[in-house]
Amino acid sequence: MDPSVLLQQLRDVHSPTPVDWWPLAPGWWAIIALVCMLFALGIYRYWRGRHARATRRASLQALSKQQEQYQHDASPEALNELVKLLKRAIASAQQDPGSLSLTGDAWRTCLQTHFNLDAHTLALLTQGHYQAHCPILTDKAFVELKKGLRRLQYV
Repeated sequence: MDPSVLLQQLRDVHSPTPVDWWPLAPGWWAIIALVCMLFALGIYRYWRGRHARATRRASLQALSKQQEQYQHDASPEALNELVKLLKRAIASAQQDPGSLSLTGDAWRTCLQTHFNLDAHTLALLTQGHYQAHCPILTDKAFVELKKGLRRLQYV
């Protein structure tokens, strides 16, 4: 046999067909599913946090308005409005309307739980609005009330 004939019978080297990117391997599907779940969880947590931040912001704005009103007119009515505001904020944070009707020792315990207040301020917030002439809340008390409202875990 002639070697040139044999060489003519040989075919050129062919590279294999390229691997397509589609369909994806199962590992890629798992990664896509994980990324989608994390994205959905992030949106859900942002949405819940947005509601909590809005509630906290509204409570703090209302407290600032109550502070201005109370400092302008330190009356039992203004103190009563402040107590109502604190009860609404706590009830909103705990999702428990029973907090709105707390009085006496139960209200004092609730205030001690959520706020870092001194004994004078606690006495004033629990019994001061029942007196004809109530002592004035200090600026320190309002600062502690603001800190407490910021610490509340709104749902």
